[in-house]
Amino acid sequence: MTTRRRNLIALLLLGAAAIAGGYVAGAPRPALRAFDAVPQGSFLVITVDLERVRRSGVMAELGFVGRGELDDISRTCGFDPLDHAREAAIAVPEGGEPGDFGVAVVVDLSRAQMVTCATSVLEARGAVASVHDEDGYVIVEDHKSGSKNARIALKEGSPLFIGRGPWLREMMRAFDGRGARAATKRDGHAALREAVGGSGAALTITAILPPELRARLRDEVDMGQKPGGPTFNAVLSVREAAASVRAGDDAGKDALLATAVCDTPEACGALRDFLERKRKAVAGDLGVRLIGLGAALDDMRIDAHGSAVQIALTASAPEIARAVRRGLGAQAPSARPSPRAGDAATPAPDEVIDGRDR
Repeated sequence: MTTRRRNLIALLLLGAAAIAGGYVAGAPRPALRAFDAVPQGSFLVITVDLERVRRSGVMAELGFVGRGELDDISRTCGFDPLDHAREAAIAVPEGGEPGDFGVAVVVDLSRAQMVTCATSVLEARGAVASVHDEDGYVIVEDHKSGSKNARIALKEGSPLFIGRGPWLREMMRAFDGRGARAATKRDGHAALREAVGGSGAALTITAILPPELRARLRDEVDMGQKPGGPTFNAVLSVREAAASVRAGDDAGKDALLATAVCDTPEACGALRDFLERKRKAVAGDLGVRLIGLGAALDDMRIDAHGSAVQIALTASAPEIARAVRRGLGAQAPSARPSPRAGDAATPAPDEVIDGRDR
């Protein structure tokens, strides 16, 4: 092989390596997701797309966007932390100690900015801020209360964590890949989020109710004095539930989507009938009509398909904002006409959900 050919081949190989290296180096890093910090085994999960909320037509209509006001935290930190938060996830375990919870917030602030802000807020409220390292995270907490109150955990390349107890460490482990994530499981919270279009929603709530929890709830209602009726049993047959709220200009057809998965199709049928009775009763309420939600409730769809109940509510941002403003501005309960027999507002015998329900 001649020298010229060898040099040509070498140049081609170097060029290919440079292109490949540039492609790899230039590939975008996976976006941080707060949901990646939710551990498997969570009972309740709430995710909020704060960027969608900020640009929401509802928030603008209510005057919560662009207020330019400074609260105590903003004055202490020199900026509003919420303005730098992109999304958040709240996870609650089914077991654990009472009050255990964890919050993961994706922010566009540096670790130094977050530590300074957190310690300043604690000290402004009379606490003694303690900063130390733990499992690769910087932990900020009140030295006087220790682990009794919420702690803040953060490091570069991760969400900001707020929580207490072992559950906070479970969320940190889930995000780091040292523990099982709810996002990697095909069923459970990930599937529920997909069922209600959670990836494009401003707010998504999912709940998984294991049989043990539902049995405990049954025992706690009215101390288990009497067996429940059809509606009571239908409610406790729900093993999974989810809801999503679309609040932005891209809300699409449905502002709210919800689903509930029952143990049996018969239980879902009873649950649908109960929800339909409630919908008609609320839609016929004079106060609901006055604040402007009557038409939206009239059009609400409640359907049962096998072992699932699905709910869809359509309402525009101005409609929702107007209803909220009117509801908050109400000075007294609305006058309600006395219900007549057969009216939609007349409660059915199975409306009361307690241990005496028959």
